[in-house]
Amino acid sequence: MEDDFGKTKKDNIDTSKFITRFKSIFEKHFIYLSLIFAFLLRFKGMDFGLPYLYDADEPAFMNPPIRMLVTGDLNPHWFGHPGSFVMYLLLILLSIFFIFAFLFGYVNNLSEFQQLFMNEPTVFYFSGRLLMVLFAIITIYLVYLIANRLFNNMVGILASFLLAISPLHIIWSRAIRTDIAATMLIMFSIYFLLRFLDSENKNNKFLIVSSLFAGFSIATKYTVGIIIFPILIHCLIIDSKQKYLFIHEKRIKYSLAGLGILLILIGIFVDFSWLKAIVDSYAPQCMRCKIIISNSLLLLAAAGILLITVAFYLINIFNYKTYISKAIIFIFIGFFIFAPFVLLDPITAIQNIIYENRGEHLSAERLPGIQNHIWYLTDALQSGIGGLFFEIFAGLGLILIFFKKSYKKYLFAVFPILFFLAIGSMRLRWTRWAIPILPFEAILFGYGFYCIYSNITQRIVFRKNNTKIFALPLNKIIFSLFAVIVVLASLNPIINDINYGTKLSKIDTRTIAKEWVETNLPNGSKIAYEWYTPPLHVKPQNNFTLLYLNWSKIVYKPLSFYKNQSVDYIIISSDYKQRYHNEPDKYPIEISRYEELEKEAELIKIFEPGDNPGTASEIYRLKYTN
Repeated sequence: MEDDFGKTKKDNIDTSKFITRFKSIFEKHFIYLSLIFAFLLRFKGMDFGLPYLYDADEPAFMNPPIRMLVTGDLNPHWFGHPGSFVMYLLLILLSIFFIFAFLFGYVNNLSEFQQLFMNEPTVFYFSGRLLMVLFAIITIYLVYLIANRLFNNMVGILASFLLAISPLHIIWSRAIRTDIAATMLIMFSIYFLLRFLDSENKNNKFLIVSSLFAGFSIATKYTVGIIIFPILIHCLIIDSKQKYLFIHEKRIKYSLAGLGILLILIGIFVDFSWLKAIVDSYAPQCMRCKIIISNSLLLLAAAGILLITVAFYLINIFNYKTYISKAIIFIFIGFFIFAPFVLLDPITAIQNIIYENRGEHLSAERLPGIQNHIWYLTDALQSGIGGLFFEIFAGLGLILIFFKKSYKKYLFAVFPILFFLAIGSMRLRWTRWAIPILPFEAILFGYGFYCIYSNITQRIVFRKNNTKIFALPLNKIIFSLFAVIVVLASLNPIINDINYGTKLSKIDTRTIAKEWVETNLPNGSKIAYEWYTPPLHVKPQNNFTLLYLNWSKIVYKPLSFYKNQSVDYIIISSDYKQRYHNEPDKYPIEISRYEELEKEAELIKIFEPGDNPGTASEIYRLKYTN
């Protein structure tokens, strides 16, 4: 028998079975396809720039591990992020490399290995980047597990797929930094916290593991310490239902609270200029002392608030039987395992933290008021997740969570909300700071999109009494349509991801500029250049006299300075130049020096990225040069 479209009943049954079977296989195995696809997207272009190091921050995480390996001093001596989790894992990786290099005769000792690292960094940095990609893949799988546990398998599939193609997540998965590692550790902590909830608070090992991973995450990046809030909130709620005894509770509580208030008042009302005068007289070179004194209000206020908090939750914190005491102890242990020298070398740590909390950075300073939060919503989180379509459904998912009376879902939402408020309130702004929110945004998208799909299916299919279109059940038609919608919405970010990876795999513009300079400029020339320009000091091919300014900018000095230094050529970064011109009211002196350079020197070559990665460079010849 044939229907109106010329298909037999047997054909219709076969088609329906095919769709049913496809959906079953899709739900069961799609996560593994997503992981493979995620790896391929991140692997392309992972060798960008090498053997040159064009990411400004990668050496900050690679140099301490090689120094630790060679000297045996396990103190990183830098705690800005603090980044210790990443550094110690890289130390293990470099140790493995040394063992193999030593066994196969490439090096005879650690000094030779360090020289190999400095001269041929490609394999070491590529391996470090591969470690970051591994962290990214683990994060995607954790997103699937968390979404599956909170909601269902379909939400897990949607969430993991979205994070797999997230442009911001992909970009920073290729760089040796702390953002991807910290995000992975956060998701581990959330996953085990949910396991603890599902065990009805009976299986303490899940709370302990969740707390340890929270400590690991703080040892990676301080700001993600917000992860302790969902853990401690849950523990306080559990503990509040039980009665604990504590000897001399009131006396200790009032003493701690009083001391905390006293420290805050000292910070506000006491003038520390006398202490500054003493330091200036007896230790004028002690920058650490000056930094601590200049931030005395902040430090005393933080210590006072901490003491008051401890006093308020005295019973819960110091009674080993309480859940919050267990959580705090293991958070501290987790932090200390990977960042012990933050506590053992506190002066350096405080100095680094204060520097990282600075409020000045070219083109990265916060916007006034709520504009900073709006910027994160409309820029970092929107483009970072793949576009407005995904962000809208993520917002819908967040709204729907608060309409569902689910304590577990409320607890899940604590971290992304608090973290968003925190980064939007900081003194600088970077798109990469939003990376820890991306897994939560992906899960919220999956939930929001699934709720719309489920609602439409229930409203239409059941009301139409299993109506068929083209002899297919309506619910399967709807499923196919929603799948097509996700695929179509994903095409743009996927294409952009592939194109960007392809671009990164090409020769960097600065490498091309370096080769041109070494080929075309006269041997013996004196060249002044800054960061983001050709790395002429790395594997130099000519006998140039180099005035490398590193993080300083060419326009920090007037043109007369370079003439007095007998500089023949000046190379500037067009990226820096554009950043200054974007804020003319703030940088009039720097802009005037760019204008002076353009007027009094001859522009002989511009290198622009085009289809190649990297930043643009402009090469000027001073006019007194023959």
